[in-house]
Amino acid sequence: MSTRVRRWAGPAALVALLVAGVAALVAGSAQGVAARSVSLDDVSAWLLSPAVGEAELVDGNSGAVVTRVELGVGALTGTQSGTGEFVADSATGKLRRIDGATYRVSAPATFGKPGEALGVYPAGETVFAVDQPTGLVSLLDPRTLAVRQTYSLAAKVAAGGIVTQGADVLWAVGATTGDLERVDGSGTTIVRHAVDPARTTLVTAAGLPVAVDLTARQVVRLGSRGVTGAGTCVDVAATDSSVQVVGSADRPAVYAVSGSRGVLLVSDLATGRCGDAVNLGVAGHRLGQPREAAGRVFVPDYTSGQVLVVDVTAGRVIADPTVMPPSTAFELRDEGAVVFYNDPATAKAGVISLDGAIRPIEKYSPATVGTAPGGPASLAGKLPSDAAGGSQPPTGGTSPPSGVQPTAVPTRPAATRPQRPTAPLTTIPPVGAGPAVASNDGRTAPTTSTTTEAPATGGGAPTVRIAVSAPQARVGTALTMQAVLVAADGTVTAGKLAQVSWSFGDGGSATGSQVTHAWTASGVYTVSADVRLTDGTSAAPVTSVTVVAPNVPPVTTPPVTNPPVTVPPVTTPPTTKPAVSPLKAVLSANKGSCTQDSANVTVDASGSAGGSGPLTYAFDFGDGTTAGPASAATVEHGYSQTGPFTVTVTITDATGASAKATATATLLHLAASATSVTVGQSVTLTGTGVCAGASLDLNIGAQYAGGTSTSGNIGHNVHEPNPYTSTWGTGTTTVSAHWSESDPYSDSNRLTITVTDPAPPPPLQVTASSTSITLGQSVTLTATGGVHGSDGTYSWYGANPSGLGTSLCGTTASCTTTPDTTGTWKYSVQVYDNAGNRAESNQLAVTVSP
Repeated sequence: MSTRVRRWAGPAALVALLVAGVAALVAGSAQGVAARSVSLDDVSAWLLSPAVGEAELVDGNSGAVVTRVELGVGALTGTQSGTGEFVADSATGKLRRIDGATYRVSAPATFGKPGEALGVYPAGETVFAVDQPTGLVSLLDPRTLAVRQTYSLAAKVAAGGIVTQGADVLWAVGATTGDLERVDGSGTTIVRHAVDPARTTLVTAAGLPVAVDLTARQVVRLGSRGVTGAGTCVDVAATDSSVQVVGSADRPAVYAVSGSRGVLLVSDLATGRCGDAVNLGVAGHRLGQPREAAGRVFVPDYTSGQVLVVDVTAGRVIADPTVMPPSTAFELRDEGAVVFYNDPATAKAGVISLDGAIRPIEKYSPATVGTAPGGPASLAGKLPSDAAGGSQPPTGGTSPPSGVQPTAVPTRPAATRPQRPTAPLTTIPPVGAGPAVASNDGRTAPTTSTTTEAPATGGGAPTVRIAVSAPQARVGTALTMQAVLVAADGTVTAGKLAQVSWSFGDGGSATGSQVTHAWTASGVYTVSADVRLTDGTSAAPVTSVTVVAPNVPPVTTPPVTNPPVTVPPVTTPPTTKPAVSPLKAVLSANKGSCTQDSANVTVDASGSAGGSGPLTYAFDFGDGTTAGPASAATVEHGYSQTGPFTVTVTITDATGASAKATATATLLHLAASATSVTVGQSVTLTGTGVCAGASLDLNIGAQYAGGTSTSGNIGHNVHEPNPYTSTWGTGTTTVSAHWSESDPYSDSNRLTITVTDPAPPPPLQVTASSTSITLGQSVTLTATGGVHGSDGTYSWYGANPSGLGTSLCGTTASCTTTPDTTGTWKYSVQVYDNAGNRAESNQLAVTVSP
């Protein structure tokens, strides 16, 4: 998996550099480019193909393979840092670096013995190379791979037992001791026997390192002296070996995924709670390492070949695209708000957007790839060595597959990753400021824009981009944003923009070609512009801005080659002072208690925060009743129906500012595994909600073969386990669930199950040994049809000449009876089979003479 660390330009000439990158991209499309175009930097990933000895750079916006770099076949693992990639080969114990601007491969550096697992972990201006079997860790220069220091950890390192923090700190778990070890430039610090070495994973949550000890079932924060503060629970079984964990980049939370249970569990480090869970619906599946991006958790399902996209806030799976054949072990990489999937063993890869849409990618053509040592045959001899002992990549990139249209995907800047330091705030310089400012070695600094380009509508239209004064901002500090126009020849202008309307992703808006805005809370915000040009065309570019806490340290800027470009003059408007504290409403309504006569749902808005002064809470329970405003953030409400109900809370602070949130309260909801089956197939009914216990009270309508059942309240009530599996008779049957006699047959819980019979039996008929007899003689009645085979249970009826009916005989298909009076007798029969079908025959008349 890639850990990507991005470094941003200094305060001067950022808009000029942005335009330089756009111009280079336009020019390069005609001439071929030997260095990377900066418009790809923010949503691209290096994907490895060890089987053919390649690293492929894939653009997340277009799905294009930008370039392929030959590495040679080996036991390759990759870690992305900024635009480049560190590639470790455990088969040789060597480490190489792919330059993100030139695609050159560095000369190899040796850090372990062949066959020993070698891990590489970038952290700002330090790269840690860890020989996991020996516990030796080397601190490297990220550009030259030169060793600065080497330390020995107390023991070998466990898989998943390493995480980096800030610019130069590494945490590790001893695989045999359970020691927590902290490594930085000044040495090592050891906390003895702190965690279970076999079942502890280190991750970062909101930029801070945490240890997830599954044996102790808790998450603990790590400080400079080891474990700090109280732990947070993890709702997993201590014996569940199928658990995978990932930390959130934006909030203090850890997500645990259990394959055996098929659930995602949330541990909230801010509140110490771990009760929130999402049913993934894949119990018993083999799940891979999840990834988190922009409030979504992406879970690879190896069993089905799908990726489960979980909206954590909504608490549900919003998409489950199939990306690989079943039983394929593949990896996910999250770069900004784009997630890449990759099968290292084959050419299959692709991009997943936040809504679950996928864009498949063929990393290389399997038909042209050889197996000769040193890499694929299709690239052999095409990468001449450079002076440094690395490789010079081919120019240009690879277009998307035929028929696939590139789709703009809003991206989250990589600076939101915990390991990524924060760039110093800068401003857009006035136009005419001259060429881009060069770094210390004379090469220009990179652009800071992460904009998705939007061409103006109409033939031959120019490209509109958003220039941002910095890729991220601190809370309360404004950024300046400008819409700029890039012509086909690379000419940049702020003119020809008739009207620009802005949306800043936090509810704020503005107009004008250049605006400033400050955000009141940390997070990743999508900024969009609705641009109207003077020629009547329009465009809608978007970009992402990361807002961080004020105490996040700055980063340094590495050199990247870009030509200097100037942009037209603009005027920077004054900064608007933002609100001091954001007002955010949070609501849940998924807990409560139920009896046969009543149900109370706990409506909880205690997670709401922000604003000035104390908050008041007003609740609308969705059933016509309300409560508040009052100071209580948690209330109980009794419902008389099963729901679902939409509950709304409105929070108001001392200044009168307000915010709203909604949640769904469901007392009982009945779902069926299928509502249309063939005869003999079973259907499973499952009840969920606050009142869904271990059993279900069901009302099942009467069943008639070949016809429609009666309504539910004419059927019969049963008490069955939850879930309940049964077979159903041919025809249609209504089923409803209820938790209280006051709400016995709620429409929200009513299902219709349709059972068809592909080869139905003939109609039920009755024949007689004679239809005309004398008084005292017997008649034998025989039933045929109505059921499959001979597994029916029969009920015979006879009506005398006066119309008075009576039951006859037993339960077999034949009945012999002796009428006791003259006149016309009428006989009929009903039959029930083992599948629950019921059929009723015609009436047969028998005349009895004196």
